[in-house]
Amino acid sequence: MSSGNDIHVKVETALLSAAAASGDDGKGAACLIPVSGEPLIALQIKQLVKAGIRKFLIEVDVVSGAIVAVADQMKQRGIDIEFIRSPADLGGKLGMGELLFVMADGVIADDAVLAEMVQQPSAYIVTLDGRKENERFERIDLNSFWGGLALLDHRSISAIAALPDEWSIDSSLLRQALQDKITHRPLNQQLLDGKQLRLITSVSEGAALTRELLAKKAHHGDGVIEAQFFGPLAAKIAPIFWKTPSAKIGLDGAGLLSALGAIALGWTGYPGLSIALILICCFLIKLRDLLQEEAKIDHVGALLGHGLWLLLALAVFAISWAEDAMRPEALFAPTIFILLSLYIKKATSSSWYKSIAASPALLALLLLVMAIFDAWGFAIKLLILSQLSILLLPEYFSSNKKQA
Repeated sequence: MSSGNDIHVKVETALLSAAAASGDDGKGAACLIPVSGEPLIALQIKQLVKAGIRKFLIEVDVVSGAIVAVADQMKQRGIDIEFIRSPADLGGKLGMGELLFVMADGVIADDAVLAEMVQQPSAYIVTLDGRKENERFERIDLNSFWGGLALLDHRSISAIAALPDEWSIDSSLLRQALQDKITHRPLNQQLLDGKQLRLITSVSEGAALTRELLAKKAHHGDGVIEAQFFGPLAAKIAPIFWKTPSAKIGLDGAGLLSALGAIALGWTGYPGLSIALILICCFLIKLRDLLQEEAKIDHVGALLGHGLWLLLALAVFAISWAEDAMRPEALFAPTIFILLSLYIKKATSSSWYKSIAASPALLALLLLVMAIFDAWGFAIKLLILSQLSILLLPEYFSSNKKQA
């Protein structure tokens, strides 16, 4: 989108409010309500970063220790954070052709809603109709409430620069935008009913949002065991690690030790214990995924996450080598098994059969059962046959449907 001077309109800066967080305890401040182990404003920032925002202006009255901690944490991730105290502080913060993304204290929106606003920018205010269930939001006229989201241009920003320092910045911007007759964009009520836009004002609401986010993330993943069993269990345990941050260091160490232990036990002739440790490692990785922030990547996460198939491969090779008197031909079937597993994971689209065949935990569980019954060689061959069936049968049935 371009203006009359052919200036590309963009949205790279957001204004968030922490004006109510006047003390370190954050009482009365929606921005400091804990969600997934972090203050709500941290979730707002991470959502907007995902949508494409690069710079954040945080309105403050008194800079509390809690807000400073959030800002420091975000700056360590390369996010530009700046505190502003008065309407005049907004001057010069936006470039030519840039719109300011305004998000009210306590407002949480669906990722798709935020992305649409950033990717197709024009100056407007998101509004809700005047029905009773919307009355928790700020009223802007007899028939409308403010949805807590807006894209505003230089006209509204420049007009409030001379206001007294003690005036609320986001409220002043909203009033000025209304005075400037900025376009209202009514939000479909179904988005509110589906919780794609909501206002968090209490600890209980923050806890409910945490449970929803955990449940959604818990079931994410290709593997059926990881998504349906490990995920929900990890979601129940995750809050313990938020309350005790130092426990996460122990979690990383436990994951690495279980991975190395699985290989060592397989090599020394303890297949059952080796596979049991792989299962433990699968669970620890799922737990770590729930605690890990999507935008944050570290070497341990890469090793534990992307290296899981390598762990399974090495353990299977070690067990096969030990079970077949250390003969080279013992590695032939495990090699086919691992290659087929990787192919199914990478080359097939999401489906019920992929969730079975591309689940390290399920494969490890099946191997554990066979190891307990001392049928390791048979187990590998049976899994290879199952993998080939999973690859070929859906294609066969699909072809028959087309012919019919």
